[in-house]
Amino acid sequence: MPHISTVNQRTLPPAINQGFAATTGSMGPQWHKTVADLFADVLSTRPGDRLFFQITSRSVGGSSSLDEYLSYVNFNNQPSFSSTSNGFTGIVEIEGRPFFDPTQVGNEASVPASVPVRVPLNCEGYLPRPVTEEQALTYKTESTELWNPKYKKALQGAKSLTSLTPEEGDQLAALVHRANDREYGVRQETYSGDASGKISIDDRLDQEEGVGTVRTSPPDSIQDLSLDEIPIARGSRFRVEKTLEAWLMEMIDSDHGDLRRVFGPTDELTWFTNYVPYGISGKNMDGLAFHERDGSRYKISTIELKRGEADKSAVRQVLGYAQWVTSYLADGKEQVVQPILIAHEFTDAAIEAAESQLAPRPPMLVSYQLEQGSCTLEIEAGRPSQ
Repeated sequence: MPHISTVNQRTLPPAINQGFAATTGSMGPQWHKTVADLFADVLSTRPGDRLFFQITSRSVGGSSSLDEYLSYVNFNNQPSFSSTSNGFTGIVEIEGRPFFDPTQVGNEASVPASVPVRVPLNCEGYLPRPVTEEQALTYKTESTELWNPKYKKALQGAKSLTSLTPEEGDQLAALVHRANDREYGVRQETYSGDASGKISIDDRLDQEEGVGTVRTSPPDSIQDLSLDEIPIARGSRFRVEKTLEAWLMEMIDSDHGDLRRVFGPTDELTWFTNYVPYGISGKNMDGLAFHERDGSRYKISTIELKRGEADKSAVRQVLGYAQWVTSYLADGKEQVVQPILIAHEFTDAAIEAAESQLAPRPPMLVSYQLEQGSCTLEIEAGRPSQ
């Protein structure tokens, strides 16, 4: 699964030299939502995924040329060319699960302690010459375009790590390879921080707000936060909807029996992501998943999440997602698209609305419960995955 991580000229060299992508957020009254949002994005990654860097314009020493920031990277053979340095480069590989580490990495070119949400990478080979954003986002073939990063702009940068569909990933990879005559080897250093703080929601489902060490007030900054202080649950519900999203991204391809009844076999679940932009209006789906069988994409799951009760309007919402996906991603094949609505409970009107649908794949309504450190799911309407 391909992803894009945003960096600048100051943070890119240590990220390549020590092999990690990093992201952060500001702490405020909704700090627990911000943390869950960041965790959901990084928990959608898996070892072996491809990652591109999108470089924004902040230099180490004031220059805007590639020569300037590349001088801080441990290349075996130093590339030398001058160009504007913004755009998409890569391509590196995710090699582990995300972790939380408020440690500064690097000196003059550095990733500060205030950017502690990190994903380990293998950066032993790197394609340094960027494809500009304009080149990438305006390039379109008969089969695809880079719609995820394009529509992300309508979300005003709200997603810290942008996922690409397999088709988008192949298209961006082809553009980056075309811009570079060769791959440059990197002498990757041992990570100088502490990567032991693995990010997991499923391991912390018993962390309730105000119980034990779990916080009720925001830290001064995210680097002052401990994983043991993050509120995950409130009774039988998740503390915020974004935490449900993060849990789903962590567990969607696991052997969790309830999830397998909802999403089907793991070997057919070939791609998934969270917080998916669609259109230029700033709207988003909570999740999207592709399913393949015998080399053919036979199902696309559109996912809407509600922390508490879901009513009839939530059913209409997920049906709206399905309509867009049918037109834009499924070649008009309604029978391919499976709407899924996950909530703590449903109104009678919601269940009635779902059961009255005559679509080839009517909406699946799934309730969740947190109990004794685990999350269980039950299908309330619709058919188990098929």
